[in-house]
Formats: sequence, structure tokens, C-alpha cells
Amino acid sequence: MRNRQLALCGALLGIAGCGQPAQLTPRASYHVSAPSARAGAGMAYDPASKRLVLYGGEVGGSVCPHGPSRAAAKEWTATWLYDGRHWNQSDIPTATYPPPVNPTMVYDPAAHGLVMIGFGRRKDHTWLLRAGRWHRLAATTPDALLSDATTYDPVTKKVVLLDLDGKTWAFNGTKWKGMPGRVVVGRDNGFLPATIGFDPVSRKLITITEHFEGNDPQHLTAVFNTLRYQDRSWVMLPTKSTPPALSGQQPEERLVLAPGGRQLMLVVVTPPPADGPIDPTTLHIQTWKFNGHRWTKTTDAGPPPRTSYSLAYDRATKRVVLFGGHDIGQQHDHVRDDIWAFNGIRWSRQQPDLPEPPNSVRCRQTSS
Repeated sequence: MRNRQLALCGALLGIAGCGQPAQLTPRASYHVSAPSARAGAGMAYDPASKRLVLYGGEVGGSVCPHGPSRAAAKEWTATWLYDGRHWNQSDIPTATYPPPVNPTMVYDPAAHGLVMIGFGRRKDHTWLLRAGRWHRLAATTPDALLSDATTYDPVTKKVVLLDLDGKTWAFNGTKWKGMPGRVVVGRDNGFLPATIGFDPVSRKLITITEHFEGNDPQHLTAVFNTLRYQDRSWVMLPTKSTPPALSGQQPEERLVLAPGGRQLMLVVVTPPPADGPIDPTTLHIQTWKFNGHRWTKTTDAGPPPRTSYSLAYDRATKRVVLFGGHDIGQQHDHVRDDIWAFNGIRWSRQQPDLPEPPNSVRCRQTSS
């Protein structure tokens, strides 16, 4: 571990306090009391500050067809901290980087900071938040990334990433290196890796893949598969260990530690019907828990359905927190700023919607 920290320090010249936990401090006051409504923001827990960290995202192309205004872009590239009750904008300088869309973020104990894979406009990059600043690492980031396929493996003490081609990568603090074994994709109507997490019960990496069955493209059924990484390869678990199939369009799944940190939890957006009107009252977010062998669905219906939401386990409050996302069943490209917490039994809303600034304020008015 110590050697890896020294290697990381050598790779990140100019970082003050190398080897010490990053100190993230909120500003005393700011005219914006919470992050604006957005989808696809990265969020992860930072043990040093005992807060969730939020960064990046977007409002949607039809909301701001020419992009955000200068003031709005500055707010979207700010780093936000959530202590379980209140948001605060951090005093961390904004990253010299376009606001990434659907970044994936995870804490790396060896680096004493948050590792973020940013989905840039031209190229993907690996970033590290430590010592109060964002730093772009020299590591070449794998292509074909997923927005929620990064986790920390405490057994190997490395950040692990799964790409769209089913290849697994490990980050040693300076570079990404391919791991043995691959998730089989591209057959039987396409097996697609969706999300990855570390199972504290089996102490193995777990991924959920999906493929689609059916002859009518408008009425396909999404079938889930649970795979475990063992003996240097991905092994599919029995069907009974996987949530049931869902009819409709492509669902969205996220793996996260369940409240208490002793189990994995799966959040699945119930997809709307492929055709016909959408009834928002029939849609919800499903929540499942994994005991190392079998998934069990909770009875709570969960927050209103959405896609591209931010999800993270808050170790300080021992709750799973969900923020923002694109609405399902609302007007096109409507984004949310609500925040929900799951205590292991039920979801509860933490704050009401905040007034959204008019588009004339948050959007650039011309393409020039």
C-alpha cells in the first residue's frame, strides 16, 4: 500500500500534502444553496470530509440548445458537498475541464482521494480529487466506458472499471491495466454489462448484465444476469440469484452498498412501455438487496422514476442517497434536483424541489 502511495505521489507532481487525506471544506456562504437540477452527475462518499461529493452533469440539450450560460457553467463545474442534511459548494477551484457528463467516481484509500473518470467532449480522462484540488492524471483512460461501472476492490486494493466491451480494468494509481477474464457481450440479442460493485458477503466483484429477448423489437423483455469475478474470470450465478425480467424499453440499473455497508443493493428503474401513453403512477424505482446468493426485493416503491440519476452510499449516515436525474413521464428533458435517502427499509425525500432559474439565466442565448 505504501509503495503504491509513493508511486502515486511521484505521478502527481505539485500536489501538496501527498500521503495525507484530502481536506474538503465548504464555503461559509454562497448565493446558490444547492446544486441546480441536473442529470448524469458523479457522486461518491469522501471519508476525510465525511460528506458526499457531487460533480458535473448536464441539464439536457432541449433545455439549453446552445449550452449553459457562463454563470451556470461555473456552477455546474463546482464541487458540491452533502452532509446528509445540507448542500454546500466547496472552496475547491473549478476543474480546468468541461463539465463531464455521466462521470463515474469512487474513493481510492491508497490515493487518499476520489478517482473520477470524466466523459469529456473529445477524450475521456482520469482525475483525482485530493489535497483540495482536482488533478488530471497522466493515465490513459480505457475507451467505451460505462457511466456506472467503477468500484473499489478492498481485496486487491485497486479501483476496478468495466467497459462496454466487457473488459475489466484495474487502476494502480498511475495507469489502467487490463485484468484477466471478460464479460461475454454481443450475443443472444446482446449481453450488455450495466454496473459493477464489490459484494462484502462473498468479498468478490459483482456485475449485472442484461440482454433482450423477443421477436418484436417494440416488445422486448430485458433479462438480467448476475456474474461474480472469481478465479480470474466472470462466472454467471444461477438464475434464481437474479431479479426477474422486465418488459419494456432498456432499464437502468445501479449497484451500491446497502445501508449498513454489509450487503450490495441494486436500484432498477422500471422501464415505461415501448408504445402507448406513459402513466407515471404505474412507474417506480425498484430496490433489491443481495445476501451473496439471492436478490430480495424491498416492498417500498421508491422515488419517482428517472434515468441518469446520481447514487452513492453515505457511510456517515449509513444511508443510500439518490439525487437528480431525467424524469420519466414528464416533459421531454425535464431534470430534477430532489434528493432521496434509503435507510434499508424505505425511501424518504430529504428536501423539496428548489426554484429553478429561468432558461434566460441558465442558458446561453446564442450559439456564438
